[in-house]
Amino acid sequence: MGEPRFRGIDELAQRCGHYAWTERRLFELAGTVAAGPGRPVARVVLSVVSRRRAALAAQWEERLPVRAGVDRGALVAAPPGRLATALDALAGAPSADDFVAGLVTVLLPRLLAAYEDDRVSASPVAEGPVIATLDLSACVTRDDMEDGRALLAGAPPPGSHVTELTEFCQDLNRQFQGGHGVFPGA
Repeated sequence: MGEPRFRGIDELAQRCGHYAWTERRLFELAGTVAAGPGRPVARVVLSVVSRRRAALAAQWEERLPVRAGVDRGALVAAPPGRLATALDALAGAPSADDFVAGLVTVLLPRLLAAYEDDRVSASPVAEGPVIATLDLSACVTRDDMEDGRALLAGAPPPGSHVTELTEFCQDLNRQFQGGHGVFPGA
């Protein structure tokens, strides 16, 4: 971390594939929760998050290499580590508000840190398009966090229990225990 370093095309392709998978999964989850029951304001926020994440997934997929013998679709895969399990736990959120809370207090801050760490270590000479996508992804992630936090800071949902929401976020946070970030080596 800190200094730009050379990443071979295979390492860079794998990283872009992990980001594409992550964004695609966030698009699916946020869209599913937005289409379900819940406070209308939470559903609207998640609809926006879903749309933004779909656009980012497409951006990351465009960064995958096009060369003979490379199956671009196979590169879009879950990263090793705890992220897939944490996203499954997030999918089990008891309400749209819980989903938003888990997203903006646990998952997105880790994803933002991964984007920022990769941005610092990216080579401006060799990774210009990836750097542009990292910058865009970080900006969108900050916007999603801000929107989610504004929702959570507003009036609590009817019948909400702050303790249950806090416990859900703590359980989600436990999915990452022992790891340092969203992606190994980030």
